Amino acid sequence: MVLGGDLNVSPQIRWPDTDAHRAVIERIKAFGLRDCLGATHQGFVQTYRSRNPRARGPWQGDWVFASERLNLLSCDPVDADQAWALSDHCPVVAEFEFAAGPVRRRRARPEHPPVR
Repeated sequence: MVLGGDLNVSPQIRWPDTDAHRAVIERIKAFGLRDCLGATHQGFVQTYRSRNPRARGPWQGDWVFASERLNLLSCDPVDADQAWALSDHCPVVAEFEFAAGPVRRRRARPEHPPVR
């Protein structure tokens, strides 16, 4: 499973909201999903350009999480003028390969009987 997008959460948010933002990230990780940007970069990665002139450092508001069954090969923001021209967020590209081992297949759900 891969979950990614502009979550509008960041542990970089100042108090009093820091703990709430951190809790969202930790809750996603509790479902067995790994922070792909965090696994491939040290610290936060710039995925958002704030219009606030007092904003400091790289600002990360976009995330990619993936299950451990996927071998993470790379995960990087697309830091290109063409990308920034389209939005104040830049795309994040993650590359995976399937982990070796048996694949569990779920049984198909029986079709629902017709409603009469």
